[in-house]
Amino acid sequence: MAYQQALFIQMMTGGQLPGQAGQLVGDPQSPWASGGAAGGGGQSGIPGAGPLADPGLNPETMEPLPEPMEANPSHVFQCLVCSVFCGDMAKVVAQHVAADRSRQREHEALLLIGGHYLCRLCAYKTTLKANFQLHCKTDKHLQRLQHATHIQEGGARNDWKLQYVTSTTNPVQLRCNVCTVYYTNSVHKLQVHAASPRHQLAVELFRFVSDEAAALGRSASGVQYQCRLCQCDCPSKTALLQHARSLRHCQLEQLAELQRRSTAGPKEPMLGPLELRDLFAVVSSGSDSDDEGAAAPPQVNPGNGPQKVKTTGRTGKSYSDNCDNNNESSPTTTTAAR
Repeated sequence: MAYQQALFIQMMTGGQLPGQAGQLVGDPQSPWASGGAAGGGGQSGIPGAGPLADPGLNPETMEPLPEPMEANPSHVFQCLVCSVFCGDMAKVVAQHVAADRSRQREHEALLLIGGHYLCRLCAYKTTLKANFQLHCKTDKHLQRLQHATHIQEGGARNDWKLQYVTSTTNPVQLRCNVCTVYYTNSVHKLQVHAASPRHQLAVELFRFVSDEAAALGRSASGVQYQCRLCQCDCPSKTALLQHARSLRHCQLEQLAELQRRSTAGPKEPMLGPLELRDLFAVVSSGSDSDDEGAAAPPQVNPGNGPQKVKTTGRTGKSYSDNCDNNNESSPTTTTAAR
C-alpha cells in the first residue's frame, strides 16, 4: 500500500515527493538533487528550467522573422542571418559571427553618380570625396556593411532581409536546433546555453538518433523515430526531441527508474540509468517497432506493485534527469510515414 501511494504521489507531482524537490526517492545521490545548481535551475531543481535560466527570445519578436526550422536538422546550431551556416560547437558559431566581412563586397554599397558619392546602406550623399572616405570608416557604416555582407552569404533567397539592415540594432540571430525553442541574439548566451546539462542531454539524444538513422541508409522520408517507453511514433527528429521533453514522457521515465531501483536488493550495486537505446529507436517507415535484436521497451506498472525493467547497459545520466517539466503538452502520436 505504501509503495502504491508513493507511486501515486510521484505521478501527481511530476516525479517529486513533497519536501524532496529535485531528489528521487531513496536516492540521495540522484542528479536531481544537484543538477539544479549546476544548470541554474532556480527553485524547481530542474536544470535549465528555473527563473535563472535563459529562456531565449521569442522568434515572433525577432526582426526579420527567422525561417522555419527543418524537420530533420543535421547540426546542433544554425545562424539565422545567412541561413546557410550550421555547426555542432558554440565556439565554431562564435567564429562565424565574428568573422570580418567589412571589405568583401564594399564596392556594391558605394556609388559615384554625376559627381556625387552615394552610400546605399546609409543613404549618405556628398560631393566631397574626403567626407565620403571618412563616412566609410565610421562604426555605423562598417556595422551595416558587415550585416549586409553576412546576409548575402545565403544567396539571392536572402535579398528580402536587406531591408532590415538599417533598422536592426543587433545583427546576430542564432538558433539551437536540438532544443527547438531556443533563439538568441547573443553569442555569449548561446555558449552559456550550450554548457547547460539539459542542452547536453538533448545533444546526446540528437546524435544518437542521427547515427541510428544514418546506419539505416534511408532518406529522411523513409525513417520513423520511436519512443519505446510511450509507444509513440514521431515522423522527424524535431518531433522526437519535443516528445522527449514532454511532461508525460518525463513522468513515465521517472516511474520506470523508480520501479527498477525498488526491485534492487540492498546488497546489489546501484543500477545505472536507462540507456537511450532502451527508450528510443529509429526504424524504417512501415516496419515493426520491435525489430529483431532490439531491446524490449521498459514496462511501467504505476498501480500494481514493482515490476522488473530489463536494460542493456548503464550510462551516467538519464534523459529525464534534465527534461523540461514545465511543458505540460502530451506527446503527439502519429502514424504518418515520412
